[in-house]
Amino acid sequence: MSITSYGTYIKERRKEVNLTQQDLADKLHLTSQSISFYENDKVSIPLNLVGDFANILNVDLTSFLNLKKEKNNDSAGFNKFNSAKFAEYLAFLRKDKKLTLNTLSKLIGISVKKLSYFETDKSSPSIEEFITLATFYNLSYEELYFLIDKEEPKQEKEKENNIINERQIIESKKDQVVVSNKKAIIAISVTLLILFLAATVIGVSVSTFYINKTEDEDETESIPPEIGDIEVRPSDFKYITFD
Repeated sequence: MSITSYGTYIKERRKEVNLTQQDLADKLHLTSQSISFYENDKVSIPLNLVGDFANILNVDLTSFLNLKKEKNNDSAGFNKFNSAKFAEYLAFLRKDKKLTLNTLSKLIGISVKKLSYFETDKSSPSIEEFITLATFYNLSYEELYFLIDKEEPKQEKEKENNIINERQIIESKKDQVVVSNKKAIIAISVTLLILFLAATVIGVSVSTFYINKTEDEDETESIPPEIGDIEVRPSDFKYITFD
């Protein structure tokens, strides 16, 4: 029997991988009642859960969206849907093609209001709307859903470039400060060395002066007087007494 709905597909695939509704609910952090609603097509499957469903049911994202039971890649196992980045990327894709919301709306049959909500992350496309967008922008489901190997929006690039430039400026200023500090340290070191050498020269000069002076004084005091130079005066015996 051909599968014609996502609810039927999930139900059959769940049984093939031996999971109960409760098992699937636990893995998705949902209630078993939510799984029942999805399997009976009472509630549409949110886009943000599609990747998780594919991973748990052991199929790739493209196979899930095409109601197939194949696994040609493991993108759903290694990547997660990011609604904020997805919305930003949708806006980038439209602007990159130089399309207004009105023009895009006419081309793909989705209302301007919905497209605006998709691009501002106020709501996400349904599975059918997602497929329409991927087809229009000529992207695989994995590329658009997980943003695999795609350029980031220009705003993000500009932000990153600004951050890089700011870091380069900061690093440049740091290098200038380091160079200035090095020059200051070298200047101080040279000055201290000159002062040290000057102090050393002055110290040696002073020491030499005192040594020479001391030697001159010692030579003067060491010369013994000549006998003829000694004059004995009577007054020198003034205080001499005899017993």
